[in-house]
Amino acid sequence: GALPGDSSQRQHNTDALNAALERLQPGDSLVVTEGETFHLNGGVRVKRLRDVSIVVDGTLFFSAPIREWPGQPHCAECPADAMAFPRARNVTFTSSRPGLVGTLDGGGPKWWGYPIHG
Repeated sequence: GALPGDSSQRQHNTDALNAALERLQPGDSLVVTEGETFHLNGGVRVKRLRDVSIVVDGTLFFSAPIREWPGQPHCAECPADAMAFPRARNVTFTSSRPGLVGTLDGGGPKWWGYPIHG
């Protein structure tokens, strides 16, 4: 599984998150543990998620320098999306109880002014 609190584990955590999401079946939930921060690279990508919940009680932090992110399938020098769910249907991002707010932290300023290739 993913290892919280250690930025050196960001690729391991990205791989673990992708694997966990791939295993989800309709009606399943994936939980990001409250009070924990999981450092990730970009490239969280799962096709055809259906009827699942992603419960974010902790933090998913996309912490790697952009140059260390994997590339796009069609453009190796273009960084991968942080998260992509092509052909997803009925995927809910939520928290486990009212008032609890999890975080998806994309690192904001490191992307400001980043050239977009298309």
